Amino acid sequence: MKKKLIIITVLVIALVTSYIFCGTDKNDTWIDSIKIEEYTAALSNKIDLDSIAGTYCGVLPPNVETTLILNADGTYLLIQTFKGKQHEQEKLRGSFHMLDGNILMLAHPSSGDNIFYKVRDANHIILIDSFGNEPKKENRDNYALIKKGSNNIVVFLTIQYYCLSLRHE
Repeated sequence: MKKKLIIITVLVIALVTSYIFCGTDKNDTWIDSIKIEEYTAALSNKIDLDSIAGTYCGVLPPNVETTLILNADGTYLLIQTFKGKQHEQEKLRGSFHMLDGNILMLAHPSSGDNIFYKVRDANHIILIDSFGNEPKKENRDNYALIKKGSNNIVVFLTIQYYCLSLRHE
């Protein structure tokens, strides 16, 4: 009889304890807020990818015609034509990721090399180094790619002719 009473008491204490620690709204709210934060982060990353998707073009130093196609699924195609080397052309494919909200990292799977661009605005990206440093202010426009279809081509005279030739193709 004493054993039954002890067993019942232990079960009641265990039941009450589990209700207090596991069945509260506070714990459920904490779990839900984590799920909401994860979902929001994933959704905002998708929105960022959608907003920067498109074709960017320009002439980067040293005289390299560059076309970068960013797809909304996180993949890219980078076409570089080296004018000084008998118009030798290189095509790179891979995936890209947004870092810190405005840094694009292009990952090339076969070489393992990464290329970094900073999103200046909806129509411009700038080639940066792996530490996130932009080119000096006087040279910054030489490292910019303009989104195809942008109305801001006049601002960047050094790459205007290339973007206009792509529009007529």
